[in-house]
Amino acid sequence: MILFAAIVAAWTICFALLVPRTNAGATAPTRVEVKSSYAELFRHRSLALLYLIGFIGHGIFTCVTTWIGVLWHDHGFSSQAAGIGGSMLIIGGICGCLAVPNLLSRFGSYRLLLWTAFVPCIFLVTPFLWPSSPSMGFVWGGLMGFFYLSMMPTAYSMVARYAPADRLGAASGLYLTISSIGGIIITICFRLLKQATGWHGAIIALEAGFIVMSLLVALIRDRSPLAVAEPTFEVAF
Repeated sequence: MILFAAIVAAWTICFALLVPRTNAGATAPTRVEVKSSYAELFRHRSLALLYLIGFIGHGIFTCVTTWIGVLWHDHGFSSQAAGIGGSMLIIGGICGCLAVPNLLSRFGSYRLLLWTAFVPCIFLVTPFLWPSSPSMGFVWGGLMGFFYLSMMPTAYSMVARYAPADRLGAASGLYLTISSIGGIIITICFRLLKQATGWHGAIIALEAGFIVMSLLVALIRDRSPLAVAEPTFEVAF
């Protein structure tokens, strides 16, 4: 997972830096404008908060999928059971991506969608990583994936809403890049934390990560109903 995230991040960065240079007819001001467009995206609060949420969220997901094998093995569960547990996380996520946004779109709130993804996981991550039995771990994993991974379509929809139309590709690519970098940095930080405090401290840190993301969601501007929301580019800072 870490290697994949590093490859995605490196490729996206190279693509963003090299593609504007392939336009031979571009003038110097045009090049400056293309390069500065990425910096300008961070000046808008909702987008900046989404990038930070993606950074933390992808890092936590990488930690969970990396640690499940070790923790389940320490509990005496087989590697096959740990693999099924990880698969249940993904299967639940697929169902959640299809169901949760459709069910909650009637309430007209993006923030509600993200809270639905993060708040339940505060209480699900520990039972999933430390289950009483493999069968219960499958249940907790499916539930956690159902809620947690539903953030992905919601996040990209929010990027499409807040980014300007002419920078939508840059905004979406930047979200993917920052999320992939988070998968590397957060995993390394949590590994160091685990070495210092043990597994209990590391899992508490995962729960704290979900709490932090839930608090960040409250800072995102969410004024228009989903059904009528139009992409806006709002100055925030």
